[in-house]
Amino acid sequence: PEIKNKRSAAQAHLNDSLIDFFIGQTAGTDDRFYVFTTEFYHMLCKAGKNMETCARTWAKNVALFKKPFVLVPINEQKHWTLLLICNLPAL
Repeated sequence: PEIKNKRSAAQAHLNDSLIDFFIGQTAGTDDRFYVFTTEFYHMLCKAGKNMETCARTWAKNVALFKKPFVLVPINEQKHWTLLLICNLPAL
């Protein structure tokens, strides 16, 4: 079947909006998970020595250490990785 949208199958890439949407529709609906947006890791890397302050700002309204699972989507050089942090309440 012919692809009707503007991108061909060979040119199609996952972008940050698609990743945020997909994770939000799956793990984002479960209270056991906290899902950072795709922008979080990028901003964390830019923070340099202020990484802790940056992380606290992004999760300021969340009891992060009460969440059994934290998801951090990472995009480096057009490759996606999903970091899963488990058992934060046990720390």
